[in-house]
Amino acid sequence: MTNAHKECRGQIAGCDAGKCRTYDVYLDMLLGRLSRALDQQPRTRRPSGKHRESSTLELAAEHGRHGAFVSCRVWLRFAYNGTGRRVVKDGPHIQGYLPWTPSMNVAIDDQIDRSGLVIDRYRSTGSSDRSIDIDIESINRIDQIDWSIDFEACLAAAMALFKATCWKPTVRVLWILEPRQVCFGLSMTMDQITRCKELIKQHFPSFENPFKTLLNGDVKQQDIDDIKDLTKDDRKILEMAVKPKYGLINDAVLHARLSALDLATCLSEWSNNNPIEVLVDYESLEHIENPVNLHMHHHEELINRTENELKEYYDIMKKVLHFGRRTDNLRDWYNKCIWRLEHDKKLSDISVERLVMDNVLNRIRTAGSVRFLGGSSLRILQQFLDRDVASKIKCHLQVGSCDMSANLFSNQFNIALNQQAAKIVLSRSAEFAEFTVVPSHTAQSIKYSALGLKKFGGHCIEKRILGFNCHQEHRKIVTNQVSLEQQYSDKAYSMPDLTSFLCALLPGHMGSKPGFIEVDEQEGDTLLFKKSDKGIPMFDLDGVKELDEEQITAIFESLTRGEVLL
Repeated sequence: MTNAHKECRGQIAGCDAGKCRTYDVYLDMLLGRLSRALDQQPRTRRPSGKHRESSTLELAAEHGRHGAFVSCRVWLRFAYNGTGRRVVKDGPHIQGYLPWTPSMNVAIDDQIDRSGLVIDRYRSTGSSDRSIDIDIESINRIDQIDWSIDFEACLAAAMALFKATCWKPTVRVLWILEPRQVCFGLSMTMDQITRCKELIKQHFPSFENPFKTLLNGDVKQQDIDDIKDLTKDDRKILEMAVKPKYGLINDAVLHARLSALDLATCLSEWSNNNPIEVLVDYESLEHIENPVNLHMHHHEELINRTENELKEYYDIMKKVLHFGRRTDNLRDWYNKCIWRLEHDKKLSDISVERLVMDNVLNRIRTAGSVRFLGGSSLRILQQFLDRDVASKIKCHLQVGSCDMSANLFSNQFNIALNQQAAKIVLSRSAEFAEFTVVPSHTAQSIKYSALGLKKFGGHCIEKRILGFNCHQEHRKIVTNQVSLEQQYSDKAYSMPDLTSFLCALLPGHMGSKPGFIEVDEQEGDTLLFKKSDKGIPMFDLDGVKELDEEQITAIFESLTRGEVLL
């Protein structure tokens, strides 16, 4: 037993034995993993207080038992040697015991000199399970959802699954968010997009679809440099059609952490006090390729910000012209937004944690049955195959396309994220308990009344439709200057992930027919689906139909009555 253990136990020796009996285990876990905590948590800088310029780090951690004053603060001081290895310089030191907060919070006070070493804190080399153990014996099914980049469309799908499972006490939902690479400080206005497409059409007529060209970032910088008759402003806009490099992985971690907390916020609004777990697969950032030109990245994180947060964001974008300084300021901005949500009492009972594959695998093995509903890359399914749990899982995926011309990228988006994983999983699909796909033509075939979705998803869904589908300015949305009732009461929009989920949950309501596809690998590693009378099962739905508010009501009432395939 270390002196730190003895000191901390001495401080809590007077507490009720019944409340403290497992504290030894918690403290062992805390101190045993504290040296790896920097690698296991997204970078989170406190929004207040001056950060000393130093090459050291201080880490504060709180842990305790609900209802008892048994948590302690542990301080470790780290330094980095010439090779970048982290070494403990001082500690651990125990500072008293503090009132319990509903979940263990790890706050990293980042004091690294901005010009110094960049540390990848998101890496994990071992287990990082810090959540309360689940009584798995009382659970006979785990439903897992892998999240995709179209956060707005996915949120509607999340709403559908939430309605279908919230009254089923034996069903546990794990919400898994797969992050995307980002580059802070890049964005395009609608006017810039319009002008850029005009310039592409004018100077690069060989590109048949200027929008696809811009979205993929297919223009090369050298080709723009060869154009001599461009104004300075037009050259700057046309250069946005060149795909930029990704930003730091830590920036993607910050973005993913904020997106996960935003998702948790929406789930908390719909919650009937059922346990909510959101897991973020930070490790996937090393294994996916975001095919989107990051100048065109949709900033879904802005929809959920306060008016003051938006003002600060746009002030940074407008006034801080130096790209590196702007990026630093935006990192601070993300940290402030994260800090606010992490201290929001409404989220105090919601778990938003790093995905630890070993923990997920253990729960899959113990559960009675498992269903995976996905709209992201297929990497996690490849891991299930590699770890011999695929035979336990019923998979239902929105993935693939039967029409190459309908793809915005060289592959359908979810395949493009990790082509190798897609090849492996699709070729071994028979090893899963069930494996059904919803190709693009089916996923995009249904439009939903905007007001009908708002009826069940509330303002949370409304904000995302206004931002993503209606392209309204974020400040107008946040300040309630626009609404679906006022401007879009007669509008309906495609929600691919929602359609995919509903095909699985309520196949009879959606009108889809069972069919099969075979995978055809074409030139350039493109995977194309071909309809067949054998192969991988699919939901097939041709044509386009629109669901009005009454039809959406019937669907969601069926979900809440439990008339679902789970």
